[in-house]
Amino acid sequence: MRVEVDLDAAAANWRFYARTASPAEAAAVVKADGYGLGAAPLARAFRQAGARTFFVATPGEGAAVRAGLDAEAVIYVLDGYRAGAAAVMAGAGLRPVVNGVAQAQAWLADGRPGGACAVQGDEERRLCVPLTCGRSRKEGGAASVAHPGSWVQPNKDAAAQTKGLK
Repeated sequence: MRVEVDLDAAAANWRFYARTASPAEAAAVVKADGYGLGAAPLARAFRQAGARTFFVATPGEGAAVRAGLDAEAVIYVLDGYRAGAAAVMAGAGLRPVVNGVAQAQAWLADGRPGGACAVQGDEERRLCVPLTCGRSRKEGGAASVAHPGSWVQPNKDAAAQTKGLK
């Protein structure tokens, strides 16, 4: 059986979700080879439709997606950061989604490859950082990192998101 992927329809779907999410930014998740549909062609279609931010599962997926995108596209790796991944992350301009203290420490020790990261926070501690306040399933959550302000740069709406929270 052969399946054809309608990239125009995929791009139209992304534009719909981008309009629906506005004023927040909609990102394109193309992990697992675009869920079996082809990550590289999907990423190019989403980029042409206006996507600026992409999510992949692993650094290898990120490098493959990066090869088809311009340098302005931002690619986050959901699997986080592992010690020794600096060459791949920096070489492809990938940003980790840091999922815990150990990953944050490894990323800092390796010189912050990718230049920035996202942090998956802990809702109970009300830590809001670049992309998400969802629960971390790994290593207890990055919210347990003491004083993340030295390496976390909140998004421009962080003040509004955290106003009134303790």
